[in-house]
Amino acid sequence: MKTFKFEYHSSSIEIAILPRPPSFFVPDVYRVIEDFNKQNNSSARLLRPSVADYLLTSNIWTDCLPSNPFPTDAIVAYDAPSLPLQKEIVFDDPLGTLIFPVPKEFVGHKNIVIAATDLKSQNFKKEGEHTIITDCSPVVFTDFPEKSGSWQKYDKKFILPHGKPSTTDARCLSRKTSSYVGFLSRDSELIPGVYGNGKLDVNAYTNSSDILDLIVELKSK
Repeated sequence: MKTFKFEYHSSSIEIAILPRPPSFFVPDVYRVIEDFNKQNNSSARLLRPSVADYLLTSNIWTDCLPSNPFPTDAIVAYDAPSLPLQKEIVFDDPLGTLIFPVPKEFVGHKNIVIAATDLKSQNFKKEGEHTIITDCSPVVFTDFPEKSGSWQKYDKKFILPHGKPSTTDARCLSRKTSSYVGFLSRDSELIPGVYGNGKLDVNAYTNSSDILDLIVELKSK
């Protein structure tokens, strides 16, 4: 297991690239990390979106980061552009169906994205062939771009582009044209590619089968 240390906002952080787990289905990833923590008496967590962004944009350990998409500790959910939200957002991942309940006050709204972080395996409730994300604290962002390739300002926690287009201090969004529930992922590609604009691209769509690497924060002081 490779580990790397760096300073982040006056904190010392150690990250590790874990061996590829047998499944990258969202709830399985959290179980893998929890099993790792039990086996190693640790408190590892998925890489926070803000830390991933710092690593990519500051070029710290860029050569060591995988060029494949890797998940951050953020789940996002949205529906097709201009489609009023129903009570649930449903996404058929190749490895299973994920459902994110929509907060009541946003049912009927359009072009919003829901984000959640700090999830555990117990936040995923299996009901038949479906997995429902429960008991989280969702954050809702309005003015979610309708298409990929749009450059926007972004919030500092999720690094999620939204709002009016911007050419300064912006990130480029990659999204589906239909519904999605899953990881907000990043990659360290230096040039535009299949996932967009490399280090500044925020992937708000990634099938579980597309993720090949798992990066965790081992500790911070």
